[in-house]
Amino acid sequence: MSRSTWTLIVILVLLAGVAFIVLHRPGEQSTTGIGGEKLVRFDSSAVDHMEILSKEGHVVLQKESSAWVMVEPMLSPADQGLVTSALSKAASMEVKSIVSSNPEKQEMFQVDSTGAFVRLAGSGHELAAFHVGKMSPSFMETYVRNEGSNDVALVDGALRYIFVHGTADWRDHTILSVQTDIVRMIGFTYGDTTFTLARSDSAWQIDGQVVRTPVIQSFLSSLSRFTADNFIDSAITETPKINAILSIDGTEVRFCEGVTPGALRVQTSVSPQWFVVQESKTKGLLKRKRDFLE
Repeated sequence: MSRSTWTLIVILVLLAGVAFIVLHRPGEQSTTGIGGEKLVRFDSSAVDHMEILSKEGHVVLQKESSAWVMVEPMLSPADQGLVTSALSKAASMEVKSIVSSNPEKQEMFQVDSTGAFVRLAGSGHELAAFHVGKMSPSFMETYVRNEGSNDVALVDGALRYIFVHGTADWRDHTILSVQTDIVRMIGFTYGDTTFTLARSDSAWQIDGQVVRTPVIQSFLSSLSRFTADNFIDSAITETPKINAILSIDGTEVRFCEGVTPGALRVQTSVSPQWFVVQESKTKGLLKRKRDFLE
């Protein structure tokens, strides 16, 4: 190996040694043997309020009836799966060890204001509150601290990827969710060109011709849950040029010219919300007549 390579190896070893010494000073490493204890204890089914404050912003999510809704910084349906995943992880966090009880070390582990703060509540009462810090040197664990405690715990998993997201990530990206087994008719409009897919018993047809099974199966799979890449929340004063329209048993999905290359603006007839979708994602939906029959 070259001299520069050996120098780099020596530097990395020294840095690892310094990190080990810092993290294992007397009083910084737990000897209480509490491994396996839950970091927080609460009934996840009782949670109806989740608040997350991080460098990505301040997000407040509220459970209304059986669905989660974002109420801050804007009112919007929330990504149910993402919220459920966060609650599940919060309830299952187990302490592997206590790495520090020194308040002066909290910034080093980013379990102070430099990290992410998560608060869970139910019926107006706080159920859990904790700080999610940085990942450990192995990148397999995360430093976490309960609010009101000086103990910094080591917990399995990359928790920042579970709790820290931008506002758009917490929103529901679903444009259309379709029960394809009950759909009877799908219309396609491209300018002045139109055709209709119709279900007859279990077979799909166009003008009496049975469509190819692999193509219709792929199409219905894409149709079952069509999601956005981003949102357009500013007012659109003029309706953009429509490139195509899908009509699913009367519900329209309009595909319009986008403001950036490779992206389309999409809106449905059941909501005023505009979405941004990459054109590559629409190829499974915007089929031509020949695609189904040839």
